[in-house]
Amino acid sequence: IEAFVNDFRTQFHDDLSVQDNHTALAYGMPKGCNNLEKYTQEWSKSEKVGKGAIRIPGNVRAAINHNVMAEKHGTKPIKPGNKLRIFYLSGNASRFTSIAINADDEVLPEWFNEHFTIDIERMEETLIDKKIALTFDAIDWAVPQKDGAALSQLFLFD
Repeated sequence: IEAFVNDFRTQFHDDLSVQDNHTALAYGMPKGCNNLEKYTQEWSKSEKVGKGAIRIPGNVRAAINHNVMAEKHGTKPIKPGNKLRIFYLSGNASRFTSIAINADDEVLPEWFNEHFTIDIERMEETLIDKKIALTFDAIDWAVPQKDGAALSQLFLFD
């Protein structure tokens, strides 16, 4: 099982490292987008004009972040009720920690690759580690760690 999990991790890293293909899109976390208009109005009155941060659900903030970029680059915005794929981001000039892509899109927008890098470690933690931890905990097994296969081989005794 450990080898299977580690092989999947390797494939996951390889797929997300290539951000301009369909494969990377497949790893976006699926979410809905409710109350986008409400939160966009609140964001516009507060954060956008520098009056301080407000509490916004993560998936809605990711959609707002997308719409900021879509407006700058003249691309299609996310609308209320759209199905989304959420990606965590590495550090960037916009200071976004996540961004949404419309689930119907077949490729990442051009501006995505120009301005952002997917935070593969955080995506791995959310999509793999947290998910399998529930199962492994239930059967009282240790969750395979990234380099666990190598460590297990080091400590094999005859």
